[in-house]
Amino acid sequence: MKKKDLNEIKTKSADQLKKNLADLKKEIASLRIDIGMGKGKNVHEMRAKRLSLAQISTVMNQKLALEKLDQAKTKNKEEK
Repeated sequence: MKKKDLNEIKTKSADQLKKNLADLKKEIASLRIDIGMGKGKNVHEMRAKRLSLAQISTVMNQKLALEKLDQAKTKNKEEK
């Protein structure tokens, strides 16, 4: 994944990221089956898809962590 694509992913919402994760998981599963049956020749494509999956997952987890942190801050402000 190029840096431009990664910056684009960072701007997406959590729902869009979940959809991308589901799509990538399906693609990886089909690639794994094709390679196992001897149809797939490009093993590097699966590696690239797994890397993209990990990057999207990381961005999504960072967004969720930031949301929890913001909620905790607002809760602390309300208590004071």
